[in-house]
Amino acid sequence: VGTKLSNRYEIVREIARDGIGVVYLARDPMLDREVAVKVISSALLTGEASDRFIREARAIADMDHPAISTIYDVGDHEGSIYFVMPLVSGSTLRLLMRDGSLRLGDILDLGAQVADGLAYTHGRGIVHRDLRPENIVVARGEGDSIRVRIKDFGLSQPSLESQLTRTTDEDGISSEAAYLSPEQVAGTGVDARADIYALGTLLYDA
Repeated sequence: VGTKLSNRYEIVREIARDGIGVVYLARDPMLDREVAVKVISSALLTGEASDRFIREARAIADMDHPAISTIYDVGDHEGSIYFVMPLVSGSTLRLLMRDGSLRLGDILDLGAQVADGLAYTHGRGIVHRDLRPENIVVARGEGDSIRVRIKDFGLSQPSLESQLTRTTDEDGISSEAAYLSPEQVAGTGVDARADIYALGTLLYDA
C-alpha cells in the first residue's frame, strides 16, 4: 500500500488474495480511474510459469466479450508480475449464494452468460482452470436484470495442493476443491471440459 507500480499505478488498499497472489485497489492517474491490480507471488514465477502468465494475459487483453474481465496492462515489480484489470462492481456469486438473493431466473441467466463467456474463450484456446463462485461477479442492471463478469481468466492456476488444503467447510471439503474436475484432482491434463464441469457444479450449488 502506498507503492507506485511502473511509476503509474498507485496502490490504495488490498481487496483480496488467493492461491496465486494479492489483488489491490489502485488508481491510474494517467486515465483518472480506479483499477484492480493483481500481483502474482514471486514464489510461483518459474521461467515456464512467467511465460504462461504473460502469454495468456496477452490473449485475454485481445478479447472482447461482456462476460470476460479483460486485462489493461502487465508489468513487473521487485521480481513479481502484476496485471492491471477493470475494477468490477457487484457482488461475487459466493456472497449471493450465501444470502440467498438469487432467483431461479437469475441463476438461469447467470449460467447462460458464463457459458457464453466460456465458449468465447475456449474457442481461442484459453481455459480458466479455477472457475468458482469467488471468480464470478454479478451486478444488477436496469429492470433488475443481472450482468455477469468472470474474473481471473487465464490467471488462475494455483497448485492442486493449495486448492485441496484451503479452508474446508463443515463437511471437510475445500470450497475450491468442490469445483475441480476429476482430471484436475487426478493431476492429468486439463482442457476446456474442466471449466464446463465447474460451471455445472456451481449452478447446482447456486
